[in-house]
Amino acid sequence: MPISAPLRLDRLQKGVFLAIADAMAPASVGWSYGQAAFEQLGPELINLQMANGPSYWTQRGKRGSTILPFDSLTLDVTASTPGKRDIVSLNGIEFFVDVVAQTPEQIRDELIALLNADANDPWAAAPGVAVSELVITPASFGAIWSAEVGGEIEALSQVVSGNAATLTQGTRVFNITIECFSKEREPRNGAWALMSRIESIFETADYVDTLSEYGVALWNKGIATDISAIAGANWESRVTIDVQMAMRSALVRPVDQIETVLGTINALGSGGSIISTASFVATPL
Repeated sequence: MPISAPLRLDRLQKGVFLAIADAMAPASVGWSYGQAAFEQLGPELINLQMANGPSYWTQRGKRGSTILPFDSLTLDVTASTPGKRDIVSLNGIEFFVDVVAQTPEQIRDELIALLNADANDPWAAAPGVAVSELVITPASFGAIWSAEVGGEIEALSQVVSGNAATLTQGTRVFNITIECFSKEREPRNGAWALMSRIESIFETADYVDTLSEYGVALWNKGIATDISAIAGANWESRVTIDVQMAMRSALVRPVDQIETVLGTINALGSGGSIISTASFVATPL
């Protein structure tokens, strides 16, 4: 069985982009390994690039714990009290609806839309039998290994697989290089001014919360460095900084099934000597 991606880099990419793009508007923000020519560059550009990582544990050998993953999960929206937040959390990723004046059926439909919005999420949600029910099904074996609900949502039933799996979790750490480019050259309006705003992102609650919603944690950040240079026939101010971030990783692998167990039973006498021996063969039902 091929190894699936243990790290949701799609969520990393989107979370970091959304936080920086919102804070740095109207500057252009993008993931890139290239540098635009001065003539092609807008007034301000923020370039994001994976510098190193992701790396994590140094332990060698087999790891993980044995679980029975979900085959399906049926939930029910039990009420619709204004001011409540209804939450479905799968594999540590939260999807929620804030109740204003929706009916339980409308809340159910909003949750289904959220759960199905990202094609990279390894599950599918669909209406259940009752008007307020939803059924969540993994796209493959072991794709859903953790599920929690909050608010006015009840877990009606859950079907777990008859086959066991090994869940291996860890924390992966990596550095992202953030480069600021500007056609302006003075500290007050050039790349240094952009960088001062970048550093403020990681100290501002709402932007840190945006990163957290996508499973990204800020661990550390380096010192901004000037890398200004001539672009064509023009000076261009540039400043770079490395930011250390972390994400949780999870890998689910099927456990090999034991087909046959051979065993021996020894009967001991009062003195400890073997007085009788019997062999057996056990097979799963």
